[in-house]
Order: sequence, then C-alpha cells, then structure tokens
Amino acid sequence: MRGGWSKAKAVMGPSGSGKTTLLNSLTGVTTPTSGTISVNGSPYDRRTMRRFATFVPQDDLLTPSLTVHESLAEACLFKMGRSATAADRRARCEELLAQFGLAECRDVLVGHPEGKKGISGGQKRRLSVALELAGRPSLLLLDEPTSGLDSVSTMALVRLLRSLSQSMAVVATIHQPSAAAFYMFDRLLLLHRGAVCYQGPISHAEQQPARWFAAAGFACPPLDNPADFFFEVLAGSPEAVRAHYLRQPTAREPTGAALEALTLDGPAYAATFRTQMRALILRNARAIRREPLLAKLRFVSATVIGLVMGVLYFDTSDDLTGVNDTISILLFSMLFLAIINALPVVLSARPAAVLPELAVVRKEVRNNWYNPATFVPAKLVVETPLLVLPPLLYLAIAGTMSGFALGDGGSRFLQVYLAILLVVFATHAWALMICSVSPDSNTAVLLAPGSIMPMADMTWVFRWATYVDYLNYSWQAMANAAFRGKVFTGDAASTPYATGEKVLENRLRLPNIVGGESYDAVANYWANVGVLLAFVLVFRLLAIVFISRRLSS
Repeated sequence: MRGGWSKAKAVMGPSGSGKTTLLNSLTGVTTPTSGTISVNGSPYDRRTMRRFATFVPQDDLLTPSLTVHESLAEACLFKMGRSATAADRRARCEELLAQFGLAECRDVLVGHPEGKKGISGGQKRRLSVALELAGRPSLLLLDEPTSGLDSVSTMALVRLLRSLSQSMAVVATIHQPSAAAFYMFDRLLLLHRGAVCYQGPISHAEQQPARWFAAAGFACPPLDNPADFFFEVLAGSPEAVRAHYLRQPTAREPTGAALEALTLDGPAYAATFRTQMRALILRNARAIRREPLLAKLRFVSATVIGLVMGVLYFDTSDDLTGVNDTISILLFSMLFLAIINALPVVLSARPAAVLPELAVVRKEVRNNWYNPATFVPAKLVVETPLLVLPPLLYLAIAGTMSGFALGDGGSRFLQVYLAILLVVFATHAWALMICSVSPDSNTAVLLAPGSIMPMADMTWVFRWATYVDYLNYSWQAMANAAFRGKVFTGDAASTPYATGEKVLENRLRLPNIVGGESYDAVANYWANVGVLLAFVLVFRLLAIVFISRRLSS
C-alpha cells in the first residue's frame, strides 16, 4: 500500500465489481483469498490497519440519542490518546465542528427515522467522517460516501474529502458521480468483476482517463459525464478495456510518496480501559434518559400487573385455598418478571429497534475506538437500576395486597424479593447470551422467550433438564421464602399441608438439595440462591465473551 494511495483516490466500477470487497480486505473485515497486502512495504494485518487507518461505512451508523457535539466529544475522548488533555480534546472538537460545517447543529440530536427527527442526511454523512478523524489517522477509507445525498450535499462532501487529502490519504468508492465530483479526485482505480481495468491520474486539463479510453478505441463524447461513459464501456466491452490495461505495464505501477511513517508501538487503544468504561456508561445513561420508553414501560407494567394480581388474590386465606392461591401467584410472578426482562434485551438487538446498538458498536470497534469487552459491562451498569426497582415495586404491591410476602418482621419480604431479583438478573443474562449466539434477531426473538419455562416434575426422559434450568432453582427459592414458617388452619390443618414446610415437601415436592433427614426450608433457600448467583455469573461472562468476539469479527 504505497503512494498510489496518497491524495484523494476514487475506486469506481459497476455494481458487483468488487469495490466493497476491496475495502473490506483493506480494513480486515475479510481476508483476501490470494495476494498480499503491505503497508509501506511492511507486513499488514487487521491490527496494523486499525492503528493507522479508519473506515467510514456506507450507512451512517451513529448513536441517535447523542447531540452532534456530544458525539464528537466522545470520539475525541476515545481516539486522541492518553496524553491529550481535556483542553486539547475540546479544541479538536471545535475544530471538527467548524471544518465540517456542523457548528450550526452542534446541540441537535443525531436522531433516527423511527423516532425523534434529528440532523439531515448530509449532516449525518459529514458527522460520520468527522468522528473518524478525531484521532488524525493516516488513511481514510470511505464506502460510497455520496450515496443518498443530493447534488449540493455531494459536492460539499467531495470538496471536503479533497481538502482532507492534503494531510492524509483518502480512498473512497464512488458510484456514478457527477462530472464535477469526478474531477475533484486525484486518482482513479476502475474495477470490473474484481479485475483492475484502469489505474491512473484524473486530470481535466490532460483529459485523463478519457484520453486513455480513447486510445483503447472508446472515445468519450465531449458533453458526456466521463464516469457514466466508463460504466457504459465496461458494461459492453470489459475484455477490450482489460486487455488494453494489461498491454501497458508501466501504467499499473502506482506513483507518489508513501504514507507517513507509522508508529505501532504503545497501547492497543488510545483511551484507557477506565476511560472507555466511563464514556460508554455515560452514553448508555443518556440513551435511557432521552429515550425512556422501554424503561417507563417496565415500571408501568410492574405497577399495573401488581395491582391486578393484588386484587385477584387479595388477602389470601390460611386454608387449602390459600395454599393454592399462593402457589399460583408465585408461579405467575416468576414467569411475568422473567418475560418482561427478556424482551427488552431481544428487542434492542433488532434492526428496527429504537437504538440499532450493535451495528454502531461494531463499526466503532472495527475502527479501534474501544475494547469490545467494555460494551456489555458498561451496559449492565446502567441497566442495573431497571432490573432492581420494577421487581421491588411489583412485590410491594402484589405481595402486600395478597399477603404472600408478609410476615416474620419483614424478613419474608426481603427473601422473596432476593429470589425474584435473581430471577430477573438470571433471565436478563440468559437473554443477552441467547442474543449473542443467535445468527439473526428473528432467531433471538423466538429462542429467548421460548426458552423461559420451568421444568419441575419432568419425566425421567427429560429430568436432566431440571438440573440446568435456572428457573427450577428460582421456583424453589421463591417457594421456600414464601412458605417457610407458615401455619395453615381450617381444612388444611388435618392434611399433609398443615405447615409451610409440609407444603414444600408434600405438595410441591421440592428436592432437599442440602441433604439431611428433614426438609430445612432456610438451608434449601440459601442453597438455591447460591446456584442462581452462579447462573447469573456464568451467563454474563459467556455473553461478554460471545458479544466481544462477534463485535471483533
């Protein structure tokens, strides 16, 4: 990768010619099937590329809940390095705002089509480029940056890219540019089905590459757009153009100076792990504060369903009916809280979600903004209050009105709440892990909620599943907390269900996992809590590993 890449270079060709494949090879997204890539004559790999180059994809993958200024400030924090002071980052941010014409919309949310409208398409495209320049890379790669823009926005962006090429190498794939935009580039790489058909300068004064095509027998009419004419020739006579190119070996040698000297020593990421975590936590907190719909729905659903269950099972009795009512409300509570905490995780990974988060994070990880292992922990820190408070609100309403969580001076309430809380944490971690291994969002939508089902009292064929089902331990912990120490009267007094311990042993037939001759509800409760904590830890660690690997690929 030598001097032919200096200044502003356009990579053109009809659809399917290999433009995006070339960029994916240069950025390390895909591995070339043949040939080699080098940087200034040195061996090349994905790690090397990410240290000195940056890639702007065709889609504007931005965080919609941030303003333009906040987006740039965050990029400067990630990309400017440990030696940059806060004043340096502020100055670079203001410089980029002025250079890219974004000062007028600095405090406007980026926005997205399915929610709050934000900045325009042209402003998003300029912001996408500005974010990647915060760290002053040596090489800027862009995939069809003008697609979807009007002629005025296209020319403004191309002029900006040309000005950037004075201080760095700029390579952009362009699909059918106007004549004015075409001549803003310095060099052209013309592809057809993966083969190079022209590589050389673009000069309006010297009529290049039009003169080169004329020598091959294809004269461009004076008033035609050269870019459109080249595409027409390639569509009709690609072999002739390719043969003419191969007959001129000197034209295939790139010219110009090499990229500036590359320094690959030092840390892998410009920002420290602590800085990365702090920035991602702040981003997620802003997203929840500015897009609070899912968070509000969690509290509303917990309140409404808690009231419904409290009314339906109001003041449960101490007879056999009360035993059955308590079992019903416990089972419903476990499944309800599991489902409403699994769905937000699945929906946040869908392309049509409020925040297409994974696509944005994948782009930033590929451009070496931060370690992918920081994404999930930062998200969990911000979402923890949403996992802790709604179950507490639900239990305070339903558990108090029905009475199943009352008694023992508040210790029963705390133990039931701890069991419910672990249900929520385990389900959230399970759903996150399912999403991390699912090939697409539709599969995750089917697998995550569908896999949330208790597996107690299974036949011997499926009994093994009860040992790996976290809901089985959740059910045991909730039942132990709700029934231990209770004494039932009326028609229950003369049955095997006279006490809570008898209900657990004879009615629910819970296993005595701590051993011993008699069933110890307290010991079994804490044993199940320990198993649930292990499930939460394992699910979260696996989710972090799987998502980190997926983002790095």
